[in-house]
Amino acid sequence: MEKVKIIYNDKNKEKEDFYEVFINALKSEEKVFNLNDCVVDGSVSIVDIYDIIIKEEDDLKRKLINEKIRDKYIDIDIKLDIEIDFTNVEFKGHVDFYTGAYSKGTIPGGNYDGKLTFLKPFIFKNCKVSGDFKAMNCIFKNNANLSDSTFKGKVDFRNSEFNKYAQFNNTIFNEHVKKLDMKFGDLYNTNFSGVVFKDSCYFNGAEFYGKTEFSHGEKIKTKFLYITSFEKAKFFEGVEFNATFGIEKYWNNLAIKANFKNVEFYGDAFFNNSVFDIRTFFENCIFEKKAYFKSLFKNIVSFDKSIFNEHIRFECIFEILASFEETEFNHSVNFIYTKFNTNTEKIKSLLGGNCTDEELNNMAIMDFRETKFKNASFIGSEFNMRLEFFGAEFKNIDFYGVKFKSVSFEHCKCGGHFRFSNEHPNIKMDDMNTLFEGDLYINYCSFNGVVVFKEAEFKKNVEVVGCEFKKNVLFSETIFKGETNFEDTIFKKEVNFSSSTFNMAKFEKLTFESIAKFTDISFDLLSLRETIFKDIVLFKKKEENKNKGMAFFNLVNFKEPENTTIIDFPLSKTSFLLTDVKDTTIIAEAEKILSENILKNMSGDNTNDVHECPDDIKPYLRKETVLKEYRDIRMSFENNRTYAEASGLFIFEMNLIRKITTFDDSEYIEKQRSNINNIFLYSYIFSPIFMLFGLWDYIHYLKIGYHDYHLIALIILTVPFFILLIGLIIIYGTSSIKTINKCIMGITFYLYNIISNYGESITRPVFILIIMLLIIPCIITHSLNPFANWDLFIQNSRAFFQLGMDYSLINSTNTENPYLKTLYDWEWIIRLISLILLGNIFIAIKRRLERK
Repeated sequence: MEKVKIIYNDKNKEKEDFYEVFINALKSEEKVFNLNDCVVDGSVSIVDIYDIIIKEEDDLKRKLINEKIRDKYIDIDIKLDIEIDFTNVEFKGHVDFYTGAYSKGTIPGGNYDGKLTFLKPFIFKNCKVSGDFKAMNCIFKNNANLSDSTFKGKVDFRNSEFNKYAQFNNTIFNEHVKKLDMKFGDLYNTNFSGVVFKDSCYFNGAEFYGKTEFSHGEKIKTKFLYITSFEKAKFFEGVEFNATFGIEKYWNNLAIKANFKNVEFYGDAFFNNSVFDIRTFFENCIFEKKAYFKSLFKNIVSFDKSIFNEHIRFECIFEILASFEETEFNHSVNFIYTKFNTNTEKIKSLLGGNCTDEELNNMAIMDFRETKFKNASFIGSEFNMRLEFFGAEFKNIDFYGVKFKSVSFEHCKCGGHFRFSNEHPNIKMDDMNTLFEGDLYINYCSFNGVVVFKEAEFKKNVEVVGCEFKKNVLFSETIFKGETNFEDTIFKKEVNFSSSTFNMAKFEKLTFESIAKFTDISFDLLSLRETIFKDIVLFKKKEENKNKGMAFFNLVNFKEPENTTIIDFPLSKTSFLLTDVKDTTIIAEAEKILSENILKNMSGDNTNDVHECPDDIKPYLRKETVLKEYRDIRMSFENNRTYAEASGLFIFEMNLIRKITTFDDSEYIEKQRSNINNIFLYSYIFSPIFMLFGLWDYIHYLKIGYHDYHLIALIILTVPFFILLIGLIIIYGTSSIKTINKCIMGITFYLYNIISNYGESITRPVFILIIMLLIIPCIITHSLNPFANWDLFIQNSRAFFQLGMDYSLINSTNTENPYLKTLYDWEWIIRLISLILLGNIFIAIKRRLERK
């Protein structure tokens, strides 16, 4: 055994033998070993002290030492009932308090159960150890203070126990590594594996230059059972924590916490299989290398204002609240299968206990406020409370199969892609489903990269306000079950909402500067208002849901209407109020448009099942704007050569013009008009014709002496005239007729409608023309055979087709064929009727030819 000398800094003191001074302190009544301001020249070992004791001090041995003899080695339990105070001491060799180092047989790596117990305070302050420091299996029953010391070699406290305060403030571990320019960090390490800190422990300002372990693997854990503080500590090589922090009973004690504030990690940092029962603070930390957190946080944890310069991975459970406010992720960060806010009862207790779910959602926030991400991925994670990104900055961020309660993005900036998807390129999960169980808010954010929400599901409301998307945006195969609101937002590149399902969606004051696709979508309500489309636009409803839901295009501006296509949007379910669509492509069937149905619904006289329109559309809804909408849609049909639909829509347009021109849509007028059937209307048309023919016939035959029969005919033919007059009074009663002009216009529109369906039917005027050609000769001759007098039929036909009649024949046969004279008297009426019928035929043919 080599001699270990004590060399005092005070030159007046003599050198002493370390072991002699130590043993004398054991023998003394004061039980104090106080060594200050000196140099210990040599290595110090508790085993060497044991050897001296068993040889020279048998009584002391029995008092202090318990030997457990086994086959090959001896474990020693030593209890030192002595206060040790090493202050400002420099140890030139090793310091070894490990009793398991003693053995009758050398067994490298053997496991020893021997323990060294310090019953009184242990002070090792401002000391320097040039060699290794070993204190495995030690029990510190009282305070232990190793602050401001420097350990140049290895430091080993494995399986030790600190029952009172443990202080390592400003202590330097493995200083040799610093001098070796950090090249041998694995050779010099600090090991606290399996250590139990039953009271407060402090490593504030400590520096760890070698690899540091607070337990390695899953079986052996370091336990920090009370206050723990590593504030301003520095780890220059890798550090691993497989540890527990606090115990369950302290979870709501504000004074008991794990403090990692301002810690600097220059090597890899591992917090695997760690459990944090107390509040934990990783604030203002710097992680220069990789960091891994596979931990359970049962209490509040904060990573606020920390900086991660290398890859970091979280595979954690955050039971209460977690905060990453102003945190910087300058490399990649992955949150894999991480669960946030899982313990609702603890959160409620923390917030006062008696709060509703809504209040809980407003107060319990998972905070990424003003956080900076370079490349972030959330994979298979769950957020059970409100998630808030306020003023955050993203380079690229991905959410794969993430479930959200409520999430908010406000005043954020995204320089790369922004993706929500159920398909990860490298990870396969059976239950990967991006789900938003609460509201999503994306307000006043800027995205410089691709934004993807693919196969996501939103169970509550979605709000996107004041944002700018500079790259492609994808919302394909997404389900919006609540209200969806996009407002004051600019899309610079392509936007794709294909195969998405909306409940109520509002797009207001948006600008689409590139391609916009809304293909195979379905909705209950879709409203686009004051929105600008500058490029190709495609709207198409799902085939199976095309008759479901209403769509409103109000004050929408299609800058390139020739590149705008709207397919399978039924006109009875779609409104283009004050939206110019005449040059767009609309593929739909002709039917009464939604705007007219709603206008009727607002007057309280619509029997159709039409919902109320959005309130912001009502001020623009009147007959004139609806008429313009009809014209624009019809022109779209005509421009795209869908003439059958254009024809059908023109009829609805003319019906509306008739209503606007002839009478007010008052409740009284509408009710009276609805009581008159089509047969009655047709009788109005033919009544004046028959009456005029009957009157003229009566006058003619009165001259030649036939009185009775034609008087009866006159009365019979005049009856329909009175029916017509009564009908007109009913339809255009004094309450609705403002001017004579309206009455005349009303009759004109009815005639125009019945004769040729507003010029859309060739069949009707041709049919009426043939009927008139046949019926006039029958009336004149009082015969059922129109060809009974062939000359009469020929002259009647010439009059109908605006050809000259043979007046010489009429005059020369006046006595022999008196019917020609009657025809001559009726000529002007026949030509007038003919002009009306031929004009309608011309209009119908012209429209058909123009549409070819």
